[in-house]
Amino acid sequence: MICWIASYPKSGNTFCRILLSEYLYGDLNQPFNFSGLDKIAQYPKLFDYNPLINDKICKLEDLRKEKYLIEYSIYLQKKNFSNGFFFLKTHSSNFEINNYNFTDGSITSCAIYLVRD
Repeated sequence: MICWIASYPKSGNTFCRILLSEYLYGDLNQPFNFSGLDKIAQYPKLFDYNPLINDKICKLEDLRKEKYLIEYSIYLQKKNFSNGFFFLKTHSSNFEINNYNFTDGSITSCAIYLVRD
């Protein structure tokens, strides 16, 4: 399951990730270390689309076509993040294009939406 940390750029997303990573994964006996931020990855990244290539759904050059990026979004989230609980940072919205959603309730547990005023 996924907990999305969503915001516009420059809205405190990294600061929120620092707080969460220290709280969840940090060692109180050690000084802060930025390596904990790796546990709350940005989504999507190119390697998130590897299952499409491995499962022979498309070729690498096909990923330049928006069709694959949105049509298989939920498929990829289930393939990559169904075993366990993941915090993922995104600047994407929960949008729908041609009846394909960015995400849905079958893989999303919750969302933290950051707003900067």
